[in-house]
Amino acid sequence: YNYFWQKMTAEGAFSGDLKAIVSAIVGNLQGESGNNINPQAYNPNDKGQPSYGIAQWRAGRYDRYTPLLKFCGINSQVKPPNLPPLEKQLDFMWHELHTTEKSAYNKLLASTTLQDAVAGIIYFERDDSYKKIGNTWTVDRTASSYKKKLEKARAIFTSTSFNGSSSSGSPSS
Repeated sequence: YNYFWQKMTAEGAFSGDLKAIVSAIVGNLQGESGNNINPQAYNPNDKGQPSYGIAQWRAGRYDRYTPLLKFCGINSQVKPPNLPPLEKQLDFMWHELHTTEKSAYNKLLASTTLQDAVAGIIYFERDDSYKKIGNTWTVDRTASSYKKKLEKARAIFTSTSFNGSSSSGSPSS
């Protein structure tokens, strides 16, 4: 929570509700890698491919896992328990939000409600609620994955706030 709060506050680019945005990010990461946001999380079959880490970066056809490793200075296909530490994965996610996932980031930054912020981060994550309707990709807010992440984001929103801590060491997500 503190990591993204500090980054977004320093950047000052958001026009939406910062608490909703950060809560949605953390709720999404909990939905992907567990309530403790486990950097060693592993799913052997994520849409037919293995996925790794806090954001369940997928290997295989739409590889976002190899860029994570490269960003962290790792040249081989490492597996848990040797994945990059939490801070490195957060840094890579921040990097993606500013490069290859900029359009998702822009949706997130404009979010004025928790519901919109959860949908915004799903544009980054592309979970099962991310669907193509006609020629447009959208987030199905009736899908169980969206509802699960919204529930987690609500819990974060009501129980967590920025505490002014540095993000170094063992950051709060």
